[in-house]
Order: sequence, then C-alpha cells, then structure tokens
Amino acid sequence: MIALANMDQPVLSEPRHGFRRWGSMPRYFFNTEDGVPHVDLEGAELPDVTHAQHDAVTLFADILKLNPVEFLKDGRLHLSMTDEHGVVLLEMTLNAEQPPAATS
Repeated sequence: MIALANMDQPVLSEPRHGFRRWGSMPRYFFNTEDGVPHVDLEGAELPDVTHAQHDAVTLFADILKLNPVEFLKDGRLHLSMTDEHGVVLLEMTLNAEQPPAATS
C-alpha cells in the first residue's frame, strides 16, 4: 500500500531507509501532485525498475479514472517515481487546457 502525506505536514529530512537486507527487493516511491503535493512515505518493494514503472503508469491511470473532476479542477497531474535513495527514475505529467469559450 502506498502511504501519502500532504506536503504541509512535517516530513523527516533524514534518509527514509537504512541498508537493504540481503535478498530483499528494492523499494520505490510514487509521489504525486494534483494541485497539492503528496509524498509517498511507505513506497513499495518491487523486483525491478520495470515493475515499478508499470505500477507508476497504473497508479497514474487509476488517479485519473477515480478523480476526473479533481483533475479537471486543477488541470494538472504529476507523478514522480524515485528509488530508495531519492533518485528520480520516472516522471509523468498530464495537463488539461480548456480553450476560451467561442463567441457568437
């Protein structure tokens, strides 16, 4: 499960993770912004970057599917996928622009 925190809440400045146990999978984080930044504090253990990218695309699509009104209100959705060291591995942004109303 992905735990998100609003950026207005305090976030620890120290590294989120210690050393990885031998044989454990890498952890990836999916931070989103839809007018309000949400930091993924839990992340997800996944076998590799390819699996993490697939989860990122699925999450992005799910956010749009479940909250279309919210997306249209702000007109922007951004997702940043990072590894456990904070290195950005994938970024996706979708912007919606409504053209000016046609005049008759």
